[in-house]
Amino acid sequence: MRICFLSDARYIHTQRWIEYFAKKGHEIHIISNGQAKINGATIHQLNILKLKIPYFNTIKNIIWFKGFIRRIRPDIIHMHYLEPFGLAPILCDFKPFIVSTWGSDILGFLNESVESFRQQFSKKFILKKATIVTSTTKFLAKATAKYANLDWRKIEIVPFGVDINQFSPQSKIKSKRITIGMIKHLLPKYGVEYLIKAIPQVYNQYKNIKVLIVGSGYQRDYLIELVKKLKIENIVTFQEEVPYSQVPTYLSQIDIFVMPSISESESFGVAAIEAQAMEIPVVASRVGGVSEAVWDGETGILIEPKNPQAIADALMVLLQNEERRLEMGKKGREFVIQSYDWNKNAGKMESLYKALLNKKERYK
Repeated sequence: MRICFLSDARYIHTQRWIEYFAKKGHEIHIISNGQAKINGATIHQLNILKLKIPYFNTIKNIIWFKGFIRRIRPDIIHMHYLEPFGLAPILCDFKPFIVSTWGSDILGFLNESVESFRQQFSKKFILKKATIVTSTTKFLAKATAKYANLDWRKIEIVPFGVDINQFSPQSKIKSKRITIGMIKHLLPKYGVEYLIKAIPQVYNQYKNIKVLIVGSGYQRDYLIELVKKLKIENIVTFQEEVPYSQVPTYLSQIDIFVMPSISESESFGVAAIEAQAMEIPVVASRVGGVSEAVWDGETGILIEPKNPQAIADALMVLLQNEERRLEMGKKGREFVIQSYDWNKNAGKMESLYKALLNKKERYK
């Protein structure tokens, strides 16, 4: 197949989709508003015109997209994330046209008052006119359906799973200290401060813990000061954001993974899936689609968001019972292999492509 993606090539999830299909021997093109180098793909810089003339931008951009389609002659066009392409791609009347919502493109705007009428109209029109819509979880599918007045049962669920070979259990150096950790951007919506606020109570009971926080973001200085204020700097380590390829190395240092997100825009919970694939039990907030990514009581513990006490209680349950931690870890990997094996998830998308090409008329 000749597949054209509309997405930002800088996103790791975009790169994973492209690399999968390229390795399968498909010809891959991507129209991107950001530059990146991805093996096996031809990247075309987004060339969307923005002039202050009503409707003129859309008309000119339709002409640009039509010219691109004539040159490339794709079999499939697949838009990942609803921004920033506007109406132009869908108005080219190319079929099949697949749209995948990622989370913040929908969940960030369920309160429609924050969007302009033009944004609302554009997104809803694209979703209604797409040949098929996919989402990563049932939660996101229902949110997408609510946003655009669709039947959520007609939205295909295709998770962003993990490479179970890349994220696999690793031998750990025996240590008397138990590491509690998280790997996320240091932004308010990821709730890092609630984990930090939970630690003093845990430390009062369990002196053999340490905390590893991996990530970058504008809250970093605030969080470092909070650690000092709570007098736990002797057990908390901050590590700057690491390349995706190094995430398994840092996860291998963690005994209990914490995901204290506070926002419904957490539509899936890939970080929790990655940790479970490495047999690490998870403590996570019950927000967005995270409850689909963690099997509560079996592979981890789900708690209410913005609640340091709940985090502390969950951590102490796991700290007092090593056997339960190990059992949860093993069940976590089994859970991921069954439901979130990346090759199976991507294979489902490939099957959707082939089914659509068998049913729909190709672009001539």
